Amino acid sequence: MKAAGLLLLCWATCSHAQPIEYPESRAVRLNKDWFRALGPDVLDVVTRPARWQKKEWVTAAGLGALVGVAYWQDDHIRNLILRNRDDDLDWYSTYLFNPAGATYSFVFLAGLYTYGGFTGNGKSKKVALDASRALVLTMVATRATKFISNRERPFEDHPDGLPDDDHLPFEDDQRFESFFSGHTAAAFTIAAVMAHAYKDKKAVPYIAYGLAGAAGISRLYLDKHWTSDVVVGAIVGYYIGRTVTRGDNWKIQVSPHAGHTGSGLSLRYAF
Repeated sequence: MKAAGLLLLCWATCSHAQPIEYPESRAVRLNKDWFRALGPDVLDVVTRPARWQKKEWVTAAGLGALVGVAYWQDDHIRNLILRNRDDDLDWYSTYLFNPAGATYSFVFLAGLYTYGGFTGNGKSKKVALDASRALVLTMVATRATKFISNRERPFEDHPDGLPDDDHLPFEDDQRFESFFSGHTAAAFTIAAVMAHAYKDKKAVPYIAYGLAGAAGISRLYLDKHWTSDVVVGAIVGYYIGRTVTRGDNWKIQVSPHAGHTGSGLSLRYAF
C-alpha cells in the first residue's frame, strides 16, 4: 500500500511538472543519463492510462475486443496456417522475418547508434537510445508476463488438449512461455519509435510496421505462438515504444538556491 501511495504521489507531481528542454548533447550519449531515463520511462508506461481521455479508452476497448476474437479463433487460424506451409515460406520465416524481432533488432539499433557517432548525426543516436530503452522495458514486461501466464505454446500438443500435468506453475520451461510473443513485442517497439521519429519520411512507418508485422506472422507460421499472443505482443510493443517517445523530453535538474530561510538544493523534473 505504501508503494502504491508513493507511485500515485509521483504521478500527481509529475503530471503537473512543467516541460524542461534538455540539451541535445545529453540526449545522444550512452552514459548515466540513459540509465537515469529508465525511471521516468517506467513511471510513464505504468501511469499513462490514468491520464487517458475518452478516445484512448475507446481504442483500448476496441483492442481488447480484437484480442478476444483472436483468442476465440486461435485454433482455427493455426490450422489454416499449418495447412499452407511450404519450403519457400519456411526459409523466409525462419531466416528473414523471425530474427527481425530478436537478433536483427539489436544489430539494427547498434548500427543506427554507430552511424550517428561516425557521421555526427545526433538524431540517429538519440533514436537508437530511445528505442533501446523502450526495448529494455518491453523485454522486462514480456518476461514477467510469460512467467505469470504460463501459457502453453501451440506446438505442444496433447491428446486431451491440456497442458502436461507434471508441469508446475512458474516453472522455467520455454514450452510454457507462449503469452505473449516477445519477438512481436520487440519488433513493434522499435517500429513505433522509428515511425514516430521519422514520420516526416513517408516510407519509414510503412517499412517499420511492415517488418514488425512480418515478424509477428512468422511466429504464427513457425507454430511458436497463438494468434492472440502475437496480437497482444504487437499492442504492448507499440504502447511502450510510443510512450517512451512521448516522454523523451524528460530531465532531472538539480540546482542550488538561497533565500531568507536558508540555502540548499532544488530538484526539478519533467516528462
